[in-house]
Amino acid sequence: MSNPGFDIRIQRVAEQARLVQSVLATTQRDDAGIDFVKLGAALDVAASLSTVVDALDNRKAIKAIHQELLDAHADNLGADGDPELLQLDAALEILIARLTTVADSGDADWADLGPDARGQVVNASDYADLIAELQHNHAQVIDRMEALEGQLKEVTEDRLKLNVSVFGLVDISKSLSTAKLKERLEQMVLSGARLSGNRLGSASEEVQLALDAFEAEIERHERALESEDALRGQAVSLVAQAKQVAGHVRSFIQQVFGSSVGGAQRQDPWPAGRVFRDIEEPWCPEMVVIPGGTFLMGSPRDEKGRDEDEGPQHEVTVPRFALGTCAVTFAEYDWFCEATGRRVPDDDGWGRADRPAIDVSWVDAQAYCRWLSRETGAEYRLPSEAEWEYACRAGTETPFWWGSEISSDDANYNGFYTYGTGSRGEYRQRTVPIRRFSPNPFGLWQMHGNVWEWVEDHWHGDYNDAPSDGSAWKEDGGRKFVVRGGSWDSSAISLRSVHRAADYSDVRDNQSGFRVARTIAD
Repeated sequence: MSNPGFDIRIQRVAEQARLVQSVLATTQRDDAGIDFVKLGAALDVAASLSTVVDALDNRKAIKAIHQELLDAHADNLGADGDPELLQLDAALEILIARLTTVADSGDADWADLGPDARGQVVNASDYADLIAELQHNHAQVIDRMEALEGQLKEVTEDRLKLNVSVFGLVDISKSLSTAKLKERLEQMVLSGARLSGNRLGSASEEVQLALDAFEAEIERHERALESEDALRGQAVSLVAQAKQVAGHVRSFIQQVFGSSVGGAQRQDPWPAGRVFRDIEEPWCPEMVVIPGGTFLMGSPRDEKGRDEDEGPQHEVTVPRFALGTCAVTFAEYDWFCEATGRRVPDDDGWGRADRPAIDVSWVDAQAYCRWLSRETGAEYRLPSEAEWEYACRAGTETPFWWGSEISSDDANYNGFYTYGTGSRGEYRQRTVPIRRFSPNPFGLWQMHGNVWEWVEDHWHGDYNDAPSDGSAWKEDGGRKFVVRGGSWDSSAISLRSVHRAADYSDVRDNQSGFRVARTIAD
């Protein structure tokens, strides 16, 4: 008996196979420890599946190749977080999950078991991709936390006690593996059965208790770090990553269980820190909910490198919204170009995939936002300049979210230029992948450096008469629009949270990209 969802699952496998092929095209490494020819052949099959038997055989082949990649990682290949191998690893994990949904759809037990007492029926197979993504995200954050643990262990001996306290978070995060939820959902996926909502609710309660305890520990450690200046930059980043683990899990639970997750505290579907995609597809940008708040926009008069266009400082209240965790990548933008027939931007020979899209104008970015809004049904746009600075600062008042100095270990810029008492560093002369360095406390990567980011606002020479409600400032604007954050070719001064620049709306170059914002209705 044919399954009505079979064709859809086959299509999703083919889409993911093509994405892996594009990643593979930039990952031809002799030392990767896998057979690229064999993998390429398996991907060709995956991109043109027609039967369950083909899917089962193909899954076995790709899982074997993926294991070779994992074994290579175990031998310390890519231990420094090689972005190409991490990208390939993540893409293969999702492809294997999608092949699983196809291969197992031929199981004789694939059938509706009927509605539960509340009339809800949940098809667990729909969550195979979510399980794979959650596992990958969780593992990535653990890796980053352990890397920071190694850095903090180099702190002087008198800080050792606090160091150990901080990295209680590592063990807590490891324990939050969502194992119980994963086990129940995987059983459902493997059987292809539909189980009732009350059985899902039992699984969610156990994971929810673990998540509550984890978030309480994050809050406790965050308070303990408030007065520890020597550790603050790295530790704030650590806490941000721990929060992101919790955000991924809470978003996952919300997608699986919806409003059935109990408690008045969880009735808000958009809690601060929630990480989500409106559509669980690799072309849809990952977003994080930014809490609303009030901040001082602009630079104080005594900030080194201050320009007059950064003032006067003024209070701005920003409503809650969502912002891309990273700049829009070539992988995401290229999908848009293919779907719409729009011009494909040049990558300057630096590579595409998970590098930020460059060679895009303000007009191009607007077109992308309109397309993404149509595809998702949500309101996507460029952030306002006030939203951008508020999100970049993430509650801080220093020139950079981590403090008052900068090095090329913190961001991608022209490290030959120094700031404050900082020393000269590396000048990479090109973009780097989006998840290099550490995220800020709001869970945003590379708000400083790598690419300038277009925002919604027209350029104005100062903040006199600027809006105080977080909205974009477009009145009396000319043909220039604001860019923020600095780029791989910028000096350190240009990477400050408050620094402003502008360009014409149709200008494209290899230093400018963008990240998207999303309106969240209260």
